[in-house]
Amino acid sequence: HTVAVPAELGIADEDLSVFLTNLLENALLACERMDAGSDRFIRFQMHADHGALFIGCVNSTAAGESGAQPRRERTERHGYGLVAMRRIAEKYDSILKVDSGSGEFSVKTNLSMR
Repeated sequence: HTVAVPAELGIADEDLSVFLTNLLENALLACERMDAGSDRFIRFQMHADHGALFIGCVNSTAAGESGAQPRRERTERHGYGLVAMRRIAEKYDSILKVDSGSGEFSVKTNLSMR
């Protein structure tokens, strides 16, 4: 991981908490679903630059799995992480870039620090 942020971000604590919780929980779940002995990893970055907060996470996924949807059924509290992260990105004048392939899943955004 790499984290370098100022004390004041201009992003609501609640929004940052929801975003990071969903991001890291999805990455952890994807790694947990991989076969024992697999090369599991989570690479996380967060830094402020030019008025934006970059948040990025790349994690390993099982072969043929997108990493975007946990296998467990959606409930009131689980299964909507990407939706919540996308809404937060839009609130802060950004997009949520989601990519998968070659055993990796990545999520990136640049949130405007107001």
